[in-house]
Amino acid sequence: MVLYAALIRVSGLTDMEPLPVMEEEYLEVGEEVMAVGSPQGLENTVTTGIVSGVNRDFEIDPYTYDNVYQISAPIAGGSSGGPLVERSSGKVAGINSAGMTEGDIGFSIPINDVLPMLKEWSASPMQQQGTDAEPASSSEESINQEEAVYVVGHYFDSLNVGDYQTAYSLLSESWKQGESLQEFRERNADLGFVEIQDVKTTLVDGNVKVMFALAEEDTEETLWYQATYTVSAENSGYTITAKQWELVE
Repeated sequence: MVLYAALIRVSGLTDMEPLPVMEEEYLEVGEEVMAVGSPQGLENTVTTGIVSGVNRDFEIDPYTYDNVYQISAPIAGGSSGGPLVERSSGKVAGINSAGMTEGDIGFSIPINDVLPMLKEWSASPMQQQGTDAEPASSSEESINQEEAVYVVGHYFDSLNVGDYQTAYSLLSESWKQGESLQEFRERNADLGFVEIQDVKTTLVDGNVKVMFALAEEDTEETLWYQATYTVSAENSGYTITAKQWELVE
């Protein structure tokens, strides 16, 4: 299973008590759980259910999942990345990751499977880049091209499952100032399933231009575009700052 994750330190939360984490034991079939997330941008939404299966292996193209919890608590677009909480103890037991549209079936990655990695990151954090840090270099070396491609891919993966909140979060602050989340959601509501092919990148003025063939599939036909998305460094991360689609006849 390919897992993309981030560990973020927020100084404003220093004095707050986090949820306890289930560090050694695993959940068993039948245990009651709560899934917390932000489906469709509705923050702090809670769904409840039980663990209906363990050690599940399955594929949701293009991702492969191994040894995850199957839960009856629904997981909708925007809930991915939220905590799965054991109801009796209040401990975080997993990371909500995927859901099926038919029936109340969700999947969550056991927190134990990622704790070693998170502890290693916490012990050796990357250099902080914030208001008190040196600004990121604008040189071409300052942008990782592979990560820029991942940002664009994650953007379209989110749109494909209707997770507009996550897709919107990958846009630059200047973009968001000109388009609200509600406007963004309405603009993309009729977007068909998007497939990316033949990705190429180039460095321009310290930014990465990600160029690819883009197929928008709807119920009647497949439309092909030549697309270019510009990815830039912002707030110690990467965001999409511009896009261009050109219909291929």
